[in-house]
Parts: sequence; structure tokens; C-alpha cells
Amino acid sequence: MAIAALVLGILALVSFWTGYGGFGLGILAIIFGALGMKKGGADAGKAKAGLIMGVIACAGGIIILVACVGCAACISTSAGGLQDIFNF
Repeated sequence: MAIAALVLGILALVSFWTGYGGFGLGILAIIFGALGMKKGGADAGKAKAGLIMGVIACAGGIIILVACVGCAACISTSAGGLQDIFNF
């Protein structure tokens, strides 16, 4: 479980700027990290690292998603709505 958490945490950090990709992998890293830490043993440090990276990736994914939604809302209100942008 610890190795899976570590690998998923690294992949989540690498891909968190895509929004959903980092968030989904981060959730899996958190789950596997928690299970690995509960199991204990020599791999508890790897599980903890995966858990931390998963939390960072989830937070980063949420921040990117909120920023994208805010930017889209700002563009739509400043341009007079989406009808003006896309000529509906």
C-alpha cells in the first residue's frame, strides 16, 4: 500500500495542473497512504509521503479548478455574456 501511495502521490503532483487528473490521483494517494500508515511497518514513511503529496495535489487541483471557473465567469461578464463571444 505504501509504494502505491508514493507512486500515486508523485503522479498526482506531476499532473495536478490538469484539474481533475491530479485530484483523482490525489484521492487515491490519500486512501492508500492512510491504509499504509495504519498497517505500519518499515514502509510507513513512504505511506506518509504519499499521503502528503496526495493532499497537496488535491488542494492544487481544487485551486486550479476554482481559478478556471472564476476566469470563465469574469470573461463572460466582461464580454456581455457568452452570446457575444460565440455569436449565438
